[in-house]
Amino acid sequence: MASNADLLAISREQRVCIQVKTTDSDKQHGHSQWLGFGYSTGYLKDGRRIFNSKDSPLLAYVIVAVSYRRNGSRFVVLPVVCAEKLCRSHCDCWHSVPTRAGSVRSHSFPIYLCFKAERKEHAAHHARMRRNLEAFEGNCSVLREPVERLHDPQAWHLHQ
Repeated sequence: MASNADLLAISREQRVCIQVKTTDSDKQHGHSQWLGFGYSTGYLKDGRRIFNSKDSPLLAYVIVAVSYRRNGSRFVVLPVVCAEKLCRSHCDCWHSVPTRAGSVRSHSFPIYLCFKAERKEHAAHHARMRRNLEAFEGNCSVLREPVERLHDPQAWHLHQ
């Protein structure tokens, strides 16, 4: 059985299941300012959730995305509902953009959200993604939120 969580953080008050997404920015030259969140296939093709999509007793409450660099890594700590909303929004936007050849884009592509990017193409979309990621950059206080709140879509609103 596959698991949806990579780590368990346990305190006297609560247990938090964490899924970690790591982008090796030293090796990913083309995406060195981006965070990788997996692939779009299950969501776009089958309508499945991006996170917690596997049948497992462990469900991630928090997504920690790390942009690893030897000279200084950056990370975000996102409630799972925020990560799901951001990634779905990105998948919907990117899937609607034709390929360079003008054809319909495949349902399967890596989900990279801009952590720090100044792109001219689709600037409004990437700026929105960046604002939302920056709001959660290094924000470990998310780990202290009640578990019910981490899964509540009404508790978290995205920056427009």
